[in-house]
Amino acid sequence: MAVALLSIGTAAAAGTDNLSLTAKAAKARQMLTEACYKDLDDGAVEKGLNEDLRRKLVSAPFIKEFCECQGRKLEDRLLKGLVVGPETDLAPLLQQDRKECADAFLR
Repeated sequence: MAVALLSIGTAAAAGTDNLSLTAKAAKARQMLTEACYKDLDDGAVEKGLNEDLRRKLVSAPFIKEFCECQGRKLEDRLLKGLVVGPETDLAPLLQQDRKECADAFLR
């Protein structure tokens, strides 16, 4: 997830390209959503799940909602003015978002 955080932070902070804030936020949302799926799949591999079970896991509706929730939360933060730079530590924010998404789903 650390590599994904760096990539997401870089995408959100990139100021030299012509992407609008909305486009950067959407790109960061997409990247975080994909990183969530990868993180879950990596965990499933560590637990020894076979490819068929892993495919079923990541296609489950609650997993889709969980990962998309995290992406939306980051996108919202960026659109509301979160400035991402070299000193920005996204990990605590993303952990909080992950917990909030899991809590929302479990209610």
